[in-house]
Amino acid sequence: MAIFWMALLWGGLAGWSDPTAAGESARPFPEALVAAPPGCGQFQFTITGSTTVTTSFPTAACGAGPIVVKGGTATWSGTTRVLTVPVRIRNASGQTITQPIRTELPDTGRSVLAPAGQPRTKLIPQTPDGSYADGTSVWFVGASANLAPGDSTSVKQMKIKVSTPVTSGQLLFKITTNEVIVGMPALAPNLEPPWFRHDSSRTAGDSAALKRVLAVELSRVPARPKNRPPSTAYRGS
Repeated sequence: MAIFWMALLWGGLAGWSDPTAAGESARPFPEALVAAPPGCGQFQFTITGSTTVTTSFPTAACGAGPIVVKGGTATWSGTTRVLTVPVRIRNASGQTITQPIRTELPDTGRSVLAPAGQPRTKLIPQTPDGSYADGTSVWFVGASANLAPGDSTSVKQMKIKVSTPVTSGQLLFKITTNEVIVGMPALAPNLEPPWFRHDSSRTAGDSAALKRVLAVELSRVPARPKNRPPSTAYRGS
């Protein structure tokens, strides 16, 4: 039986360097974050009667990314003072993106336009998919599937309670999702990456031995004559 003793003589890991330093590019992540451009995640409303309301949404010219668009006719109930706005998210990013799309309404994303001077707390999100202690409300828009460039999600009904005396307001959403990276080759887990031999802590050549490492091998010979010490072999790099 052989016993192997390996000792790190000095700084065995000190020679490590970033594998990208040798000219190799790092492998990309499976997904990349995609966010709505400024102004592409908002809509405005104006109450015009006891049961009527008008809305306005961004145009496609606002920028490249996920854009909030009209999903149907908004409704207003003067009795409950609840505004219901059907919305979709349109993929104007030029890339395939994932669904559902996270659509956040931060506390600071609420603004009262009329009458002036009213606090944003007069606009109260109703039944979001989630909420946080800081006042952020979250809706997940779309089915669990990829969304091709130019396509839109299914309709999501957003309900906002508009407290008196507010008649007009604006909601600015933060829309984020992930880009779908396609065409990446699948590598078996036991394949050696191309940058492996560029690691500066290893020697060049096929052996690729670790630098500044001494391997000491002690072997025990069963039929050793008396007064003969064990044989010792060493190798280093």
